[in-house]
Amino acid sequence: MDTESSPMLADASASGAGVADSGGGSNLDKVRDLLFGAEVRRLVDGQRELDERLTSAVASLRSDTLQHLQDMQRAFEAAINSLNDLLQQEAARIDADMRATDERLDSAKTDRKLLAKLLAKMAASLDDKG
Repeated sequence: MDTESSPMLADASASGAGVADSGGGSNLDKVRDLLFGAEVRRLVDGQRELDERLTSAVASLRSDTLQHLQDMQRAFEAAINSLNDLLQQEAARIDADMRATDERLDSAKTDRKLLAKLLAKMAASLDDKG
């Protein structure tokens, strides 16, 4: 609680300083200080402690959150790199399979041409004999 938000506490706090400074302050100020001065100081000290704890907790939370985000970023990067490696391996395998298929197709075309020539010669040979 801030002394500025409560006029009575602010008066009591101010009167506490006034009593120490002026030996001849009013009796009302002395009474206020006696009645409320310790309470005001306790509340101000409590507020200060809460502020420090909150600041510390926020800093700790910020640090923990940053660490978790960095850990997640490293994990995501590792997963992405792993998937990229798998993708490259799969692309290389598909490329090799395509080349092998093209080679088999070319071989089959060549075999077909040779077979067609062979069949033509056989047909011609049968025609000559027949």
